[in-house]
Amino acid sequence: MKTKHYISYLLNIILAGLWLSGPLYAQDISLVLPERAPEKVTLLTDRNLYIAGENIWFSASCFLKDGKGSSPVSNILYVELYDVHQKIFVQEKFMLANGSTSGMISIPEELPSAHYFIRAYTQLLRNYPPESYFNGSIAILNPEFPPVQPDIITEPQLLTQFGALIPGIPNRIALQYPAYRSNDIISLTIMDTSGFERGNLNWFNNGLATGIFTPSDTNAYFIRMMMDHNDTLDLSLPDVRKDIAAMQTSWSDDELRVGFFGNLHLLKSSRPLNIEIWSQEYELIKSLSVEEGQTFEGLSVDKSQLTEGLIYVVVRSQDDRLIDMNTLFKAPDQMIDIPLKTEKLIYNTREKVELTMDSLVLNHLDIGLLQLSVVKEGTILSSEIISANLLANPVLLRDASINLSNSGISEQLQAGLMIYNDRAKSFFDEFKTSPEQNIEFIPDIRDVSITGVVKNKNTGQPLPDLRVYASVLHDNFQLHTTKTSGDGRFILSLPQLEGNQDLFLCTDADSLAAAEILLYNDFSTQFIHFQETPLYFDTSDRQLMESLLLNLQVSKGFGFNDRATLASVDQIPSWFGTKMKTIVLSDYIALISIQEVFNEIVTHTRLRERNGQYQLLVYDDQSELTYDDPLILLDGIPITDAGLLLNLHPAQIDRIEVMNRTYIMGDLTIRGLVSIRTKTDNFGGIDLSDEVVFINYRTRSLPAKFTPVSKHEIESLSKTIPWFKTLLFYDQINGNDNETLIHEFFTSDHPSRYQVILSGHTISGQKIRGSTSFQVSRQD
Repeated sequence: MKTKHYISYLLNIILAGLWLSGPLYAQDISLVLPERAPEKVTLLTDRNLYIAGENIWFSASCFLKDGKGSSPVSNILYVELYDVHQKIFVQEKFMLANGSTSGMISIPEELPSAHYFIRAYTQLLRNYPPESYFNGSIAILNPEFPPVQPDIITEPQLLTQFGALIPGIPNRIALQYPAYRSNDIISLTIMDTSGFERGNLNWFNNGLATGIFTPSDTNAYFIRMMMDHNDTLDLSLPDVRKDIAAMQTSWSDDELRVGFFGNLHLLKSSRPLNIEIWSQEYELIKSLSVEEGQTFEGLSVDKSQLTEGLIYVVVRSQDDRLIDMNTLFKAPDQMIDIPLKTEKLIYNTREKVELTMDSLVLNHLDIGLLQLSVVKEGTILSSEIISANLLANPVLLRDASINLSNSGISEQLQAGLMIYNDRAKSFFDEFKTSPEQNIEFIPDIRDVSITGVVKNKNTGQPLPDLRVYASVLHDNFQLHTTKTSGDGRFILSLPQLEGNQDLFLCTDADSLAAAEILLYNDFSTQFIHFQETPLYFDTSDRQLMESLLLNLQVSKGFGFNDRATLASVDQIPSWFGTKMKTIVLSDYIALISIQEVFNEIVTHTRLRERNGQYQLLVYDDQSELTYDDPLILLDGIPITDAGLLLNLHPAQIDRIEVMNRTYIMGDLTIRGLVSIRTKTDNFGGIDLSDEVVFINYRTRSLPAKFTPVSKHEIESLSKTIPWFKTLLFYDQINGNDNETLIHEFFTSDHPSRYQVILSGHTISGQKIRGSTSFQVSRQD
């Protein structure tokens, strides 16, 4: 495996910055990617369960994986909400400040009840598998569109650790039966054919059961499932076999160990084998070749070499055929617990709560991201059980931060990975080591950017060293330009913009007839293929569902929606500064031709015809030079053929601005500028080439801060008006104070139990966690 040092990576980024800044862009510069994605994105939501139409509050960060702080590379975070079929419902871009941001995403009201996925990434991470992104999951309920149960396995799925039962050693058994919940099952007993009980399986409320027992070589075994309606179901276990050798993986305190159990003489390889250890992001961590006739004596890897998330241990033949595979989970380092405390355990409705946390612990931490959320109990993932959705899609476990110190969680994880391993084999069998590749997606080192390639529309070949213009139209006018690189690519930054903007793109006149502009999708088109799981609710969940819906309906009905304090984007007052001279045509006598306007009214300009070609001249009275190729803008779009202006009638024109000086914009020297603003919405009706591009482009979304209700607002609110809230408080916080951190908020009118969750991570990636709870009761 190749090692790329941090300093080499930064040198590549510096080269990239130069490449983006001007003349170097047109050169052929190959930037080689580090094998491991250098950035780590984390996104934390206020909870995991929502009603359609609610808001998702989130905090996010982008840090370097080596723990050196926030990323010096990417400035824009891409956030998406989509379903298991990869249908996208929300796409947003947020500016990162010192590597972090916070905001709000509105859930569309028409979304049906189901599990949904949230992912966050940067353009730099798009050069790596989507497993490198942040990937999270939430559940959304919609009373008008109840959960549609997917076509899932209705029969129980029974697996053993080694594919068969090996006598004399402990064998883990995993049983998945999604059609049943824990209250449907009385017992799961391991039986032998003589009728003796040999052990039991632990059954969890996610449709998963697991247990360990040691078989003998003289018996056959089965699982007897006893249901609450006195029905029984017997499930046969695989045969006991002494003639196999199976791979065994295990964790010690400081390393991962790979070995084999079973018939030892089978461990002498009859053919060359490769044992490989891969990360969740498909980085080859370690490999070992076993030559023909050799005995595989085991393999160990220090935990420090392993990244968090799934770990794949793969055995291949020399021709890359998959022989065996085990999937494990590398848990994050031990979490840092932060004590949280409220002054009481029970509060009245509309009562102030003071939440404190000792900042002495926080002040010793290099906090990368930290958020505090106070939500209705039941809307946060349980710490006692792994949800069926996470078990079916264990790629999500890394970013879900599960607590493996809970023995039940650890059992569920091992059993769930056994079941997932069978599915993972199918796609891992086709995976091969990716060759070293050059960077394809350039990071947003300044602001939101637009990227594309210019090709010859007849031959499909890239066109290098061509001038590309991009105009932001209407009220937020901007003009950007660059030249294409050797492979026809270009990138243009769009600073200080928010929301959707109308853009115009074109190339210069010499290439217009043959040039075709193709824009890259600014959001990733690569997805992890998740498995659909049912959204189960039983009678015990009904009260929670009804209260969440009531809170939303009352909040909307009485105007108590979440309030957000939005950040602002500084506006660019004048793109070309104060050098422009403005001529408003209504101040002058009406003329009948545009040529008369330039030759008679607009100073320092002349529109002339020579050999059938029209040319607009600009005279620089300071240098006494005449510029015969000024930049012409018509309602913000570049016009490369001055003859097109003859199609304009003076009555269509509002004003003309002229800059009769030299102006430097990036790598372009503008020698004279004429900007024509019409009264029309179709650029004066002139004919534009088919090769130009108009696009409505998504720029930045504004970061938002949750605004809690104030004491004055609570006291002035009539007792006859209900104030129901699921989310009482949310904040992205810092741990830099020297005193105890105190947060104040008010309870709502809905008697309920609330959870207080503190979550985040240090700059080095260590998880931070804290929790407490309190009860809200109505006191007469």
